[in-house]
Amino acid sequence: MNDNLATPERLESECQAHWKELGLNAPEDVQAYIQAIFDSCKNQSEVISALYELLFPAWDNIDKINGYPVVGEEFWLFVSRRFVDFDRIHHPSVMAGGAWMNVGFASDKSLAPWEISFTGCNAEMIALAS
Repeated sequence: MNDNLATPERLESECQAHWKELGLNAPEDVQAYIQAIFDSCKNQSEVISALYELLFPAWDNIDKINGYPVVGEEFWLFVSRRFVDFDRIHHPSVMAGGAWMNVGFASDKSLAPWEISFTGCNAEMIALAS
């Protein structure tokens, strides 16, 4: 087995543990946390990184993500609306919400509103020096 490849199962387990540590136990908790990300960031890149780090707690040790995490429609729309508002303030010359549509998470209406799926997604981890 390749220790440098994080499987969908591993990614899901790490995400769940991370959210538990953060106290994100209900949609309202997640919404407040995401809103705080938008409130504290100054540009799209910071927001995107913070959102990915929310789902990938080992973010700093990931070399490449293959595929996209998939979230429920309500989760996706919540983030999308915040991105539109954020861009209108911080990036008025770009298509509002465009960064989220281009590199954000995928959405699936068949998932529960705030569910996250890593099926079809894996992460290549940075190889540690031996």
